[in-house]
Amino acid sequence: MIRRPGSDSDAWLLIPQAEHARLSGEVAANWDVPGFGEIEPRDALLYAVGHHDDGWPEWEHSPGVDTQGRPVNFDEMPPAEAIDIWRRSIARCADFDATAGYIVAGHFSALLQRFNSWKWGLPDVRTVAETFLADCRQEMDRWLANWPSRPAAAQASADHAVAVLQLFDALSLWLCCQGRTESAKFLFPGAGRFELMPDGDGEFLISPWPLRIPELRLSVPAHRVAARSYVDREDLCSATGIIVTIDWRLRPASPAHA
Repeated sequence: MIRRPGSDSDAWLLIPQAEHARLSGEVAANWDVPGFGEIEPRDALLYAVGHHDDGWPEWEHSPGVDTQGRPVNFDEMPPAEAIDIWRRSIARCADFDATAGYIVAGHFSALLQRFNSWKWGLPDVRTVAETFLADCRQEMDRWLANWPSRPAAAQASADHAVAVLQLFDALSLWLCCQGRTESAKFLFPGAGRFELMPDGDGEFLISPWPLRIPELRLSVPAHRVAARSYVDREDLCSATGIIVTIDWRLRPASPAHA
């Protein structure tokens, strides 16, 4: 779940992780291939991008609150809870396609290795994290043996696919986590940088333009809740009845903006 500040200071917008992932997938599906980076293996990679957070709905049905009573943001999860969610996400993508399972497992393995404060945590937390990484490595080795590419090129292709998922995940999170007033640059693996530039409420210019369509309109639903301290999960769930929509429009930057 993403806890986004509302347009006024007395509210939060809670965006389901699966909606953030769907947003990632919409951008990826409209990517210009091969003009600005390859989406390969296409079907499995697009599925992985759009469904990499499919393990979240069970937790989000009754989301937690932190020690201050705030809805727990996705990056504030206790490691053991996050890993349970990641395992479900990997399994559900692997049920669609083993290649998609590999890509999502690689993504979450990389996240756990990058944000590694668990290494200095309690022994049981370290055990959960290390077991997850070992399990992912074992499954990824098995899935890689059947990667849809020449065996000599399989690892490079797999690494590229994981990096592509990470790009679209980061882009979607950048849009979802808060309103943006500053530009941001992103790197598509092996194809160079592109920049998103705010141009009004929900409007963004992109340079160079990497999509196959003239513009792209995106939206996600979010639960609007009062920005207050919640007693527990039940208190938060009772407040999540109002659903609003967050909208964006992406369009090419003019030469003057490029």
